[in-house]
This record gives sequence, structure tokens and C-alpha cells, in this order.
Amino acid sequence: MTGAVGFAAEFNPFHNGHKYFLDTLRDRFPGKPLVAVMSGNFVQRGEPALIDKFSRAQTALRLGADVLLELPARYALSSAEFFARGSVSVVAATGVCDVFAFGSETGAIEPIAEAADAALRAEADPGLPEKLRRLIREGIPYAAAYGEVCDEFCAALPRGSLDNASSQAKFHGSRFPPRGHPNDTLGVEYLKAIRRVSEFCARQLEPFALRRGDFASASDVRRAALSGAQYREMVPAESFAAIGGAKVLGRLSLFSDAIRYALTRSEPDGGLERRISAAAFARDADGIVSAAKSRTQSEGAVRRAMLRALIGIGPDECRREPDYIRVLGFRSGAERLVGEMSRRATVPVVVGRRGFSDTLETELRASDLYYMYTGGCRRREEFYRGVAVERGQC
Repeated sequence: MTGAVGFAAEFNPFHNGHKYFLDTLRDRFPGKPLVAVMSGNFVQRGEPALIDKFSRAQTALRLGADVLLELPARYALSSAEFFARGSVSVVAATGVCDVFAFGSETGAIEPIAEAADAALRAEADPGLPEKLRRLIREGIPYAAAYGEVCDEFCAALPRGSLDNASSQAKFHGSRFPPRGHPNDTLGVEYLKAIRRVSEFCARQLEPFALRRGDFASASDVRRAALSGAQYREMVPAESFAAIGGAKVLGRLSLFSDAIRYALTRSEPDGGLERRISAAAFARDADGIVSAAKSRTQSEGAVRRAMLRALIGIGPDECRREPDYIRVLGFRSGAERLVGEMSRRATVPVVVGRRGFSDTLETELRASDLYYMYTGGCRRREEFYRGVAVERGQC
């Protein structure tokens, strides 16, 4: 079987840039199926998705993806490092993918791979925590401090197959992706994860970086949709129809009462959790975020921690390897690929009720919570909304 192209996405919501990404992968890898690993009803920003996961999955299948897998919430509600690690681990575990693709500001693997190697060296340095603390005491935010330390390790890498000078030019004077390159920064985490899984994965993943086009971002679309502004030109027609036909969430503040209640029932485990717990009686979720954020903990980190507490995800669950693969949907013609995945995967593959086990309980709790606010499918329907969309042969 021809290996598939795997990639991570949130499609929150699906916009013109996603269509460009899928169309370009089709052109670059003709004949290869496209397998997406997508966050469920809660996304990495630490917010409920704008529309539910099945509506987003169906839109992506209609517009170019072949198979949609669900990224477990313990990874989706984690830092970029564990979001990337979980995504790559799920793709690797399918046993059918030999390429991992991602969007990038530079569109070049070499400087991202060099930065990933430098990050791995930095993380192996016992002096890293003290270097980070020193920079943070100087008023530098954690992410920028981490990048500065890794940039020093990039400079120390031997010249070889990767040219330091050309890599530095790619990042506008820095050897590590700057703050204005969020996709390159996430790409570093993807490359680190690929290095890691290559140690035990039977099928090696080839990284592929695709330069992003000039499109309105998902944030632009969400902002417009939530404010009532016009966004029709930012998204394909199918996505516009999906957003218009669904109950739109997208705001953490909708869950304020549930979050406050969960915080009063949980035991703080770590500095961030204690800061959040101390702010539990702020006026709403946004007030808790404002009170608990710091130079070392971004607003996104606080929002993710709040949702983990609400759903019941432990702080170290993101470090666990995937113990199942859940198929949210596949298009007509991709049945053979799903069957091949079921035979080759290193963990059970869940399609509908087939393969269901208690390991999915966290996802069911997350869906219960989400659908309380949308009036969408109930828990018993969670297993019957997988979609197969007619769109030609695989």
C-alpha cells in the first residue's frame, strides 16, 4: 500500500488556508491518502471549538481529507510540545503514514530541523532550568527565554548537512523561530516528536513543511463569526454553511460556572493550578485567566489548565503514549485505508462502537460538557456520527 500523508489540524474552523494546504499536499504527493489528526470539541487555545468536532470533520472530508482521526483531549489541551508529540504519535501509531506534513512560515525543513536538534540538546543540558530562570528574572517571557537558550545551542551546532548561515537567514537573524513564526515554532516540536518516535516506530515519518499562503487565519474567522462581522470570503462555501448551521460556541466564558465549581472540587497540583484555584471566585473564566497568568504562564496555558480540571484530565496524562486511535470519519472510497489501519496500527482502532473501551471515557466527558451548551448529540449518539462522504475514489 502507498503510504499516507498524516498531519495535525484543528479546522477551527476550516478556512481557505486549510483548502490550500490540502490541495497542495494532493499535488505534492499524488496518489497518497491524506490522514488528519484533529482536536475534538476543545482546542489547543484552551477554548471550546467554534463548532462541534463532527461538523468540522465532515467539512474537512468534503474539502480534501480522506480520514479524520480525533486527537485525544489530553494532548489537545496541552502545551505545543505535547500537542505535537501526541499528534505525531497518533499518526505514527496508524502504521499507514510515511509522511508528516505541517504548515510553516518558512516552508523549509532544514532550519526547522536544525532548531529541533538544538532544542533537544538544550533540553538535555542540566543547566537549562537555571538559564531559563535567569532570563525570566530579567523580565523575558518563558517562550522567548526558551527560544533564546535554544538559539545559543543552534550557534554551537557543527556545520554539516545543515548550513547555519542559511538557517539564520530563514528566521530573520535568529537561528531559532522568533515569536512571529508560530507555525515554525510548532514545526520544531513536530520535528522533535518525529525524532522521538523514530526510535520505536516501524515505519519512519518523513517531515514535510509547506509554506503558508496569504490567507485569513482561523482566529480572524472566529473573531468575525463571534462578533457578527462578515467572513464569507475567508472560508470555502462548505465551511460557511457548516458554521451557519451549527450552534457556535468558541468562548470559554460560557463555561464559567462549571469551571468555578470544578476548581472548588479539585486539589491544586503545581504552581499554576494553585494560582488558578486562588482566583476561582473571579467574576468569570476570563477573570480567572487574567488573575492567574504570569510571565511564565500564558493565557493559553491557564485556559488549558482550567479545562483539564473541568474535564478531569490529570497534569501528567499528556505524557502517556496513545492507547487507541479513534476514527471520526472517512470519505467514501477510504474504507480500505481504514481497514489497513486497523490491521497495522500499534493500538486498537475505534470506529463507531467497534473497539470502544474505557480509555475513551475522557473524550466522552469532554463531549458531554460541550453538548450541554449546544444541545447537540448526546453520549449515546457519540458513536454513530462518524461520517463517510462521497467524493470519488481513494
